[in-house]
Amino acid sequence: MTPPIRAVRVWGRLADPQGHRLTAPDEDEFTMAIAALEHLGDRSAPTLHGVGRLPEVFRWGLSGALGRSVALCEHPPGAEGWKAALTEVAGAASTPSIVFGVDGPGHLLDSPGPWPGFGAAAFALDLREDPGLRERLLAWVPNGAPTIEAAQAIVDALAQPPGGRPTLDLAGWAPSTAGPGGADPEPSRHLERWAQRAVSEGAYMPEARYREGIASHWRLAADRCPRCSTVTFPVRGWCRGCGAADDLVRFELPRSGGRVEAVTTIGKGGQPTEFDPLVEFGGAYDVALVELAPGLRATLMMTDSPPGTVRAGDRIGTVLRRLYPMDGQWRYGLKAVLPAAREAPGPAPDP
Repeated sequence: MTPPIRAVRVWGRLADPQGHRLTAPDEDEFTMAIAALEHLGDRSAPTLHGVGRLPEVFRWGLSGALGRSVALCEHPPGAEGWKAALTEVAGAASTPSIVFGVDGPGHLLDSPGPWPGFGAAAFALDLREDPGLRERLLAWVPNGAPTIEAAQAIVDALAQPPGGRPTLDLAGWAPSTAGPGGADPEPSRHLERWAQRAVSEGAYMPEARYREGIASHWRLAADRCPRCSTVTFPVRGWCRGCGAADDLVRFELPRSGGRVEAVTTIGKGGQPTEFDPLVEFGGAYDVALVELAPGLRATLMMTDSPPGTVRAGDRIGTVLRRLYPMDGQWRYGLKAVLPAAREAPGPAPDP
């Protein structure tokens, strides 16, 4: 029997000396939610219900990051947000639903509240076969809990279904070795304030142009020309081989398995000014020239590994992360990770 609920959770990549999970400087609510939703892998729901303090990028960038058209219903953070989302889902349970929640650095700017174990949780719910499950879900949400703690409470209750009926698939819900609370939020709070007032002193990119490029920078989208078979990456709206602009075939390059051709370490003081906040917070970083497919290369920042770890010839995966702040908001793009198994799922067509 297929369980009517599947659950996925991802954590921030860093931990303090006490083992409490923190976000890395290039993680936030958006990047962790996208990771959870991609690992959930459910593409059946056109409407997503989000619980938490969701940055503006969710409102215009969610479809671009997931590679499909979706609508977003926003709900407040914590237990009350889960209850509101589940109530709305229960009232429209004719189709499967997806509800996700995030705890991230955004709330630090306007709330002195608890320091949660930063991360994201996502649930795919099919309530059509068990109407009574709706009421049990609402009853299990604990009052006053932060978003991810409330999600854990839901999972704990679902793991003990009445009558032994399978209710929950926890294949993506890794056990946590870190608890909430106890960490110093000031470094992340400082980073968020810095991002809001950061002014570019280098290569300024207007927001309209940035948004035009997200298909390639977030999903590795490329165009194949039906006339000359040239593959254009990043996409430009025309073929770089023959200049044709009609009937170009859009596809996505592999998100994993790219080969590192060359790598360099950018030390503090050598970074473009846009990257000052991340370097001040996290130190030096590696930049790799990666062959994504035969003849197609991209320059990607490395993440989740110390500088000097990656070598030419290594295979990498990709994750969506923060790049730099501009115009008071974070800009996002794919970064490379080692090993490839840590990357989010993505298509791998042969170009």
